[in-house]
Amino acid sequence: MATRLSALIAEFLAAGMSNEDSLKLAREQDALERAERTEARNKAAELELLKHRQDVEMTHAMEKELKRQEAETAQAVRKQEAEIASELMKREAELLQQKASIELQQQKLDAEIAKEKAAAEVEAAEKKATAELQQMKYAAELEIQRARLEHEKSLDMAKLEQQRIIAESESQVRIHEIDNRSRVVEERASAGGDSNHHFRKYDLGIGMFSNTDKDLEPFLTKFEVVAEAYRLPRNLWAVELAKSLTGESLALYETLSSEARLEFHAVVEALKKKFGVTNQDMPKEISAGKMFRQ
Repeated sequence: MATRLSALIAEFLAAGMSNEDSLKLAREQDALERAERTEARNKAAELELLKHRQDVEMTHAMEKELKRQEAETAQAVRKQEAEIASELMKREAELLQQKASIELQQQKLDAEIAKEKAAAEVEAAEKKATAELQQMKYAAELEIQRARLEHEKSLDMAKLEQQRIIAESESQVRIHEIDNRSRVVEERASAGGDSNHHFRKYDLGIGMFSNTDKDLEPFLTKFEVVAEAYRLPRNLWAVELAKSLTGESLALYETLSSEARLEFHAVVEALKKKFGVTNQDMPKEISAGKMFRQ
């Protein structure tokens, strides 16, 4: 700066000014230039600051715009992803629906095939001989009976034993009652003038009825043959038959009226009805009532 001041003084001296005026003007000129330089620097600084502010604002604006664009892009991406997911779900639902429809059609087809197959099997079964069908019926009944017996065997043994004791006690009481009825029948016969009949206990030795429909026919046939062989009076056939009944058949006998208990034909008809045996299943002698004729 001293060099510039010296140059100004020399310049003013050369112009014919005095030393004092030259120094004064030189100092004023130097101060003026300094002020201008300071102002220039200030303006430059202000411009630089303004530029910096503009740059910052522009940067902020650009960042804001970038964030806005990023947000819009992210929103668009999410929307697109949601649309894609919705479309995928829709297609998956359609595929599941198609699959279910195919499976339903397959099930219907399988059902129709099974129905046709069953109809064919039924038709084939219906074409079989009557004898074979009857055998199948008997085999099924035997199998049911076997299953029932096996089930009964699986019951608690203590309970079965208790029931057996009770049944034996009840059977003894009922047999005693039947013996009393036999005595009454004998006494009535004697009172009616038939002095040839005297009360005695008959032991036909035919065993006990098994309470099954398949054994009713041979049991009654056996009873008739043995009763005829022992010359059992006809009026005692009902009470003697009752001695061979147990369980269901004996309980059925006890439900009959006092008159029906003494009528052999009534007892037989009640047993046939109980065990589902028709007259066609019975021997002609029994179904026709031959054993009731003297």
